[in-house]
Amino acid sequence: MKKLLFVVLIASWVVPAVALIPPYTLTPWQYGVIAWVQTEPVHPQTIIRTATQAVNRIFSFWDQPTPTPAEGWDQFKPMPRGAWGGSNYDPFTAGFLPVPSPTSSDIWEIPLPSWKGEKVLPLILIVFPDKDFMHEWTDHYTAGALFNYWYAEEGIKTGIPLVSIRSLLQLVHRSYSITYCSDSSFAGDNLRHELSHWLFDMLCRKEGIDPKTFSPLIIEGFAEYTANALSRDEDWRILAAGWAEDHDLSDVPYFMVYPVGTSLIDFLVERDGVDEVLNDLADFSENWDQVAADITPAWRTWVSAIDLTKEDQAYYEATVEQLGLCTYVLGPILSDEALGIVSRLYGREGTMEDIDRFWKIISTPAPRPSDEVWQQMRSGEKTIAEVGNSYEDKDLQNLASTNAFQLSVLRELGEWDEYYDLLITSLRKVIAHSGAVPVTSERQ
Repeated sequence: MKKLLFVVLIASWVVPAVALIPPYTLTPWQYGVIAWVQTEPVHPQTIIRTATQAVNRIFSFWDQPTPTPAEGWDQFKPMPRGAWGGSNYDPFTAGFLPVPSPTSSDIWEIPLPSWKGEKVLPLILIVFPDKDFMHEWTDHYTAGALFNYWYAEEGIKTGIPLVSIRSLLQLVHRSYSITYCSDSSFAGDNLRHELSHWLFDMLCRKEGIDPKTFSPLIIEGFAEYTANALSRDEDWRILAAGWAEDHDLSDVPYFMVYPVGTSLIDFLVERDGVDEVLNDLADFSENWDQVAADITPAWRTWVSAIDLTKEDQAYYEATVEQLGLCTYVLGPILSDEALGIVSRLYGREGTMEDIDRFWKIISTPAPRPSDEVWQQMRSGEKTIAEVGNSYEDKDLQNLASTNAFQLSVLRELGEWDEYYDLLITSLRKVIAHSGAVPVTSERQ
């Protein structure tokens, strides 16, 4: 899944009203199909063209041929009755993936593209027009986009009947899928990241390797390295260098997997070349602990060559304390002063003293917000639980889920002072868990 970016600071905090039955429309795509959730955008061809160009750039970047579109990919063909069951529900036997029409009882045949001489599953892009709705619906509040996210029935939020698209998502389970928001300022980066996951998955399966057997450093590092290289974003160098000062390639928290993984893949490509890195995938999958131990000294020397300024060090510390995510959880009650501090830190213009000042500000008792604003903070409560669940520490997972539940109870009871105390405690102990959070404020 893509990292949470600082864009949350300038995004709208209001969770939109959700229609009882949000519609979707379908558009053929040369690599599969695009599902527009709620409404088709004003300029769909622009989004389609951007996605197609991104596929070409990503595959070319890794010296790989792009998939070959199937014949007739640009026309929806109704599936004959019984054809799917007759193929034992296997798209490779059938030669197509069935996707239901949103406007009729028809089931469309989505033909399978080919790659390196073999049929591959189509890619379904699920495009949301609104980031908050995507977060609310997928129950992933820290995700910019999702690759092959399993929309289990129990995962679909109660109280939000999605009858019109459930059948689509059940069928998506049989194929590759990318879920993202087209109006995000980071839509391009998010899409490139997830499309890189698609390439990585196909590379692994082509070699008979289960993609799930890799360390997250390889999985996310491959995708983030690719996306960053294409966008020429090198902020990861500062974060990786900061991490290498006191850590290695083991026990990397989920949010640092992206910059550290990027540095690892960059190091390997620079040392061994693209072909050798791809040839070594099986070794990375089967012997990762030993490979990581062998790589660590040279990787640390390589990444530590990056000189960090005081501003870089403050940016690194703000990142490991996840101050950007803290601001998202605090949402509409965050003061302009605190928001400005975090903005400076992420812009590499802040200091360590700014971090102390941020915690002091948010730990000061806050006035009770309106009921409407308080209700908007529900997504922050769920973010706390989601972040806690991202760690392997069972105690931290339990603390996060317990606090999230208690916050929801206190919100319903209208107990603001207790709510805010627990919220700040949760920010310190769960969100900022990996950083050196100061404990000098009035509230502990």
